[in-house]
Amino acid sequence: MPDSLPDTAVFTLTLHDYWHCATGRTERVGSGARVARKDGLPLVPGRTLRGLLREAVRQAELFGHLDPGATVWLFGQEGSGQPRSEDDLVEKRHGTSPGALVVDDATLPRAWRDWARTRSPEQEGLDRLDLMGEILHATRIDREGQVADGSLRSMEVMPPMTLTAPLTLDPPPRCLVPDWARDADWRAVLTTALPLLRGLGSHRNRGLGRVTATLKDEADQPTQGAA
Repeated sequence: MPDSLPDTAVFTLTLHDYWHCATGRTERVGSGARVARKDGLPLVPGRTLRGLLREAVRQAELFGHLDPGATVWLFGQEGSGQPRSEDDLVEKRHGTSPGALVVDDATLPRAWRDWARTRSPEQEGLDRLDLMGEILHATRIDREGQVADGSLRSMEVMPPMTLTAPLTLDPPPRCLVPDWARDADWRAVLTTALPLLRGLGSHRNRGLGRVTATLKDEADQPTQGAA
């Protein structure tokens, strides 16, 4: 990829089922694990999206659909192993490399965000925001077929919706870009991997978070990764 100004595209997530991307904080009473939100509206954190995209690209690379090094080019590389001393830490830092892809949070359309910001806590709008989700409950059954004490867990989930996130390719210095990637189309690399991104969030193996991912320029039609 030649040195240039940052290059952008729009990443769209069409969620087909209930889904849950957590805040990282769990409340044992009431709503349980909450969905990540901003201005009262649900979102998928950019760090979560980056991890999902990285894994999809890594798998596509392992399957031979992408050139070796695609994952490191877009997402960087961390030094291996745990540092045992200050010298090890310095060596580990020198073994890392930055990735070219910047992934922002996936959010609802601007009209939703503007509407949410206009509501004060005293207005019913925020009550409606709280009602966007559902609360799922689960318990553990012991060997006698009874509900195990203290096993009740709650999790907030969101209904199907469409979220979008800006993706930006911020090219590193040319000397850090692999030879094959200097003229590569990063959108084509991601699009090749999108069919491998089929779910997001918690409990993906239990029917939550089924998703279709698309990537497009704002003026172009999306290229689709089937769910």
